[in-house]
Amino acid sequence: MANIKLFNPMTMDSSMLPNVAGNYVFLLRKGSHLPKVDIEPQIPEVTLDGNTYQAIYTGIASESLRQRVYHYHFVGNDAISSTLRKSIGSLFGYDLILRKEGDLDYKKFKPADEEKLTKWMMSNLLLVFVENADPEPLEEKLIAELNPPLNLDKNHNMVNKEFRALLSKLRCRPVIGSAEHFTSSMKTTIKKTKAVADYIKEIKL
Repeated sequence: MANIKLFNPMTMDSSMLPNVAGNYVFLLRKGSHLPKVDIEPQIPEVTLDGNTYQAIYTGIASESLRQRVYHYHFVGNDAISSTLRKSIGSLFGYDLILRKEGDLDYKKFKPADEEKLTKWMMSNLLLVFVENADPEPLEEKLIAELNPPLNLDKNHNMVNKEFRALLSKLRCRPVIGSAEHFTSSMKTTIKKTKAVADYIKEIKL
């Protein structure tokens, strides 16, 4: 990306992000890691000002980088408004709840988990961005060339395919309090109980 700029949420004010359209890439700070799950993704590296970082997600702001990046991603409290927050929260295993009663299309994490997620993102992520009045073509190019592991849409790269499938499954976990969640919890309990019983049986044998 030409004329790229770095944003550090720990040391910079949100006013440093322009109120215009553009592209952005989220990077892991040095020494930071994504929450561990059963499949470990391959994370691409990018070099900026002589420093190497890992790129985990790229996106676009169709109107305002400041609004999209800072208020929705970094400090948002509504997973439905941020694909990135929903993905990272799902990797952490946070439970989803309804944002609007009876509307399964509006989901978020519990307030305490949203707060923990914000703290983690502020402490572990950096951002590079570029102002761009027509960001979609560049977004597709960045997804194809970088293959960030948290980009699910428009990503057809075979590398990280299994990780993306797992992430998609984690993001679709049933909402707490729903009949689907109750059934899922019962199946998990039965599975764990059977595993313990089988283990005890083996010991006795």
